[in-house]
Amino acid sequence: MNKFTYLLCALALVGCNSEKKEENKKLAIMDFSYTVDTVIIDARDDFPFLNTDLFFSDYSPKEGLLYNLNNESGRVEIINLKNNTMARLIQYDFDGPNNIKEMALTGLKKATNGDLFFMNYLMMNQLDSSDSKIASYRLSNDFLKGDDLAENEVIDGMGSIASDGSYFLSIYC
Repeated sequence: MNKFTYLLCALALVGCNSEKKEENKKLAIMDFSYTVDTVIIDARDDFPFLNTDLFFSDYSPKEGLLYNLNNESGRVEIINLKNNTMARLIQYDFDGPNNIKEMALTGLKKATNGDLFFMNYLMMNQLDSSDSKIASYRLSNDFLKGDDLAENEVIDGMGSIASDGSYFLSIYC
């Protein structure tokens, strides 16, 4: 969530509490500030993919790297945020044994163990640190173990993967 969204949430919370006038006066004098920062990246001869406002990106604090996925081409830009440079570009396949896309790419996650997860609408592909596919996870009754979902229920593929890649958290509807 960006800082502007936090500001809007804070203003909404201030406006929602109208039970006691005395409390409103205390909230009205609340001091709130925020800053906006711009980062300039030396991308050399390339232009970073910003069409989706970094929505398909993940930051690895351990490495200090931002992984930015171009969901249209399958290219991942690895940006070093310590020295603000494009560290490298990796082109992933949409076909073949190491393909990352089924229907539509919805995000990626860099796990602390070095694995990279590519999220699709109803599936996830897991690649190891050498970019070889080691697993695919289909979000359906046929693939998952445990309680069955009702026939008309599906797991939302826009969930979150744990930082170590050990579990996937989502809702079903």
